[in-house]
Amino acid sequence: MSSASHANQRVPVYSGKLMLQQGGVAIDLQNAMGVNLTGSPGVIALIGRDVLQSTVLVYNGPEGSVTVAIG
Repeated sequence: MSSASHANQRVPVYSGKLMLQQGGVAIDLQNAMGVNLTGSPGVIALIGRDVLQSTVLVYNGPEGSVTVAIG
């Protein structure tokens, strides 16, 4: 795993599926990393660059909404 704060860290990886029920989206993940979200109320997942590279994110500041399109 590499990130802005960690370079070449060994972490357990898992296969899995990211499902967004409202949009009917299911993405198979071959190399997902576990994360401890204790202390982060309301957060259910962290989505990495490997998934985000095929998305378009629109942030509407005045409305306070975020739209993500996965292609």
